[in-house]
Amino acid sequence: MDCFEQQPEGVNSTCMYYGNPIEGTYSFDNILLSMMNIFQIITLEGWTDMMYIVRNTERTLVYDFFFIMCVVLGAFVILNLMVAV
Repeated sequence: MDCFEQQPEGVNSTCMYYGNPIEGTYSFDNILLSMMNIFQIITLEGWTDMMYIVRNTERTLVYDFFFIMCVVLGAFVILNLMVAV
């Protein structure tokens, strides 16, 4: 049950924050980790696992557009331009 949902009558529960469960793996908590993750997406190395983890965490498909655009623009356009030069 989600922390923001209405709890049934007579149920006592508390929501606890445990931090980032995948800290150091697929984390967008600071600029350096974010840049490393974007580089991983652009090189097409394990980006689908990252996309599925973010989708399950955020429970929305909006972030899929971000990952797809990073792949299309980053891997297929920018990376090919750098190889051509």
